[in-house]
Amino acid sequence: MADELSQLDRLKVHARDELGFDPEELANPGQAAVISAVSFIVGAVVPILIVAISSASLRVPSTMVITLIGLVVLGAAGAKLGGAPQRRAAIRGLVGGALALLISLGIGRLTGSAL
Repeated sequence: MADELSQLDRLKVHARDELGFDPEELANPGQAAVISAVSFIVGAVVPILIVAISSASLRVPSTMVITLIGLVVLGAAGAKLGGAPQRRAAIRGLVGGALALLISLGIGRLTGSAL
């Protein structure tokens, strides 16, 4: 059996049978870079737009809520594209984002830079 398999593409056979992945099904690095760049741009523009259109009293809460919604949506979408459980990824994005926002708000309050 090993002789028959080694007559084919040895690297592909080794990757598939011993390492458990198909080299032809790997992510495209160029596509991943473009998607990452677009995600960063959208992730930066959305909060700026929210701050620009919100009243002064609603800027912080609305930015926090929209940011958390965005993290949930992106977490679920990424999980769907990667074949992972969407609910778990969405919850992880929500909890991680909420913790990061609360820590940032706490540091701001401690230093006198926040509400």
